[in-house]
Amino acid sequence: MSRRLAFKALRVNREAAAESEGIVRAFLEERDASFRDPTRSLVGDRFTLADLTMASMLSPLARPAEHPFCPRMAYGEAGAAALGAMQGYRMIEWVRNCYAQYRAR
Repeated sequence: MSRRLAFKALRVNREAAAESEGIVRAFLEERDASFRDPTRSLVGDRFTLADLTMASMLSPLARPAEHPFCPRMAYGEAGAAALGAMQGYRMIEWVRNCYAQYRAR
């Protein structure tokens, strides 16, 4: 019951999910066009708050092994398909690199 109410209140539906997926894909494609090296920091030559923020925001897509719960999250069939389609982006690889380098298991 509470799940249905939350979905209704937040206007979660197929159309909204498709729109959100499109926005995320557009962002990742834009980053891929300008982000060549997934082993570098976003700003400067060291890990910064910008890196931490971006890695945190994209961790549900990247599902790095070092994350405390993202690897175990269930996405459902449609979510898993969308997630799988986003794995080839450089930013997703970059997130995994960040977690591997800066977060202990």
